[in-house]
Amino acid sequence: MTYRVLPESLRPTADLVQKYMKGKGLSKIHIEEPIDEALDFSPTLSCRRADHHFECVEVSETIRTSPMPSFVLQCQLQHTPVLLSVALPANSDYPDFRRDLKWAKDVGIGVLEVNHETSKVASISRPLSLSLTGLSRVDMRKYPAKYRQAISDAEETFLGGNPPKACSMVYDEIEAITRRIAYKTHMQGLWSKSISDPGSMKEKMPWSSVLNALKSNLDRRAAMSSGKNLGSLSDPLLSRTIGITPYRNQSGHKPKSLRDLVARDSALRTRMEDAVNLLLELIIASKCLRV
Repeated sequence: MTYRVLPESLRPTADLVQKYMKGKGLSKIHIEEPIDEALDFSPTLSCRRADHHFECVEVSETIRTSPMPSFVLQCQLQHTPVLLSVALPANSDYPDFRRDLKWAKDVGIGVLEVNHETSKVASISRPLSLSLTGLSRVDMRKYPAKYRQAISDAEETFLGGNPPKACSMVYDEIEAITRRIAYKTHMQGLWSKSISDPGSMKEKMPWSSVLNALKSNLDRRAAMSSGKNLGSLSDPLLSRTIGITPYRNQSGHKPKSLRDLVARDSALRTRMEDAVNLLLELIIASKCLRV
């Protein structure tokens, strides 16, 4: 199939991008075809990868073409796993390059530079899966400094294409703070019923058992009497925390189909957003304990 819409001047650029894609092991490259009937955009080049993502390249003289923002939003809303890049001829006269490159990075679009003198294609920035870029970004200012690096790393891991690992990283922080809460409240005599080996709550005792013991035995009246307001560390909050423990040790199995990938990304985006919000609630609720 030949180009129908692409201007004649950009067709040599597209040919070099095709060779670049084939060199990455990609095959069955489609030219100017929609990847999905529900999506209002036909990229210059597109194909399905072995991992079920769509890889698309729009060949253009500028990064921010008119269909791009709408296409990105559609992919985010429909959880369509698209890796979208824009390919530009090298050394082109492009006064808004820096501004548009920043925009592309912010929304997850990759940028390729095509050098016709050397017949080489260079990646200036890598694309992110657009099904993941709809993630609500974390406002780091709301979190104490000691948590910001871990949360930032988890967010980058998620956007970088590994949402199962990212969720696990946030669950690690939730587990750590709830273990500290349980141990400290027990040692300060704020439980209605003590346990024989409180030290085991730091690490050895299963996390779900720690949470259930905390929920059953935390004495908020005793805490209030000692000047600690643990009212926000409520049973509903602890129940929500208990509810995520089954996900804590789930491994990230590779999706077997496009449908599985879409379902996974959708579920994990929600799970990631819930986890970072839950962590913040636990931090605020336990502030008086200084854990």
